[in-house]
Amino acid sequence: MTYELSYTDPSEHPQGQSLWQDIGSHTSEGPSTNLTAGAQYTIYVRAKNTVGTSTHTKITCDTPVPDGTSQYGEVRKIAHLGNITGGYTLQQFKDEKAPSDPNNPTIAPYPYLTWRDDDCSIQLGAIIQVITGWGDYYTPIVYIGLIPVPILGAPKAPLKEGCWRHDFAWRNLSRIQQRWPSVNSWNQTNYHRSNNRLKSDWHDICGTTYNLLWISHRADCRFKSTLAWEALELGTSVEGYNSNADDTGYVQ
Repeated sequence: MTYELSYTDPSEHPQGQSLWQDIGSHTSEGPSTNLTAGAQYTIYVRAKNTVGTSTHTKITCDTPVPDGTSQYGEVRKIAHLGNITGGYTLQQFKDEKAPSDPNNPTIAPYPYLTWRDDDCSIQLGAIIQVITGWGDYYTPIVYIGLIPVPILGAPKAPLKEGCWRHDFAWRNLSRIQQRWPSVNSWNQTNYHRSNNRLKSDWHDICGTTYNLLWISHRADCRFKSTLAWEALELGTSVEGYNSNADDTGYVQ
């Protein structure tokens, strides 16, 4: 998204008036949300002067971090918790998760939220892992005797991408709850909503990965990811989870 910044006095030009028009409009390349978001953004401005267009020049813009109610609304939308207007698809979530400039993560869309993840960290146990073939990826298998063997050339379903969004939901809901208890973001309802979104994302991943020649593996992928979802429901609880209240940003 671009923003029009106008300067009417040369003294306002942060890098000195020689680089800038004395008056006029300059287009900046900044975060894809509004300028009230984030503790601090580094905005890159390209301005015209008498010689032509300058290179990108840094400007620092101090802005307040949104309060807990606003952050909660953003998390509900991005994590698609329940039947909410504007809920993100998994692809939209992944697009938002990738910072707009990995070398300057402060100008990414939501640096005040936490985007960290540990892929699919659900501990199903070695026996279930062997039986289902479930992990960060679902891999179609065949049995040679009693030994499961991956099918050569079969695509792997990246179930970990659903786990990324699930981590985003839990970590931010818990973090907001700790920072702003009155928001009541980490509760039984949102716990189930985030878990159900994980299952939906997994099923969508299975559906997207296994079509045409590989469509026969779609049902098994969904069945086994559902087993993992059931293990999550049985093995976790609202009371048993707390995230780091100070954890924000994109760095893994």
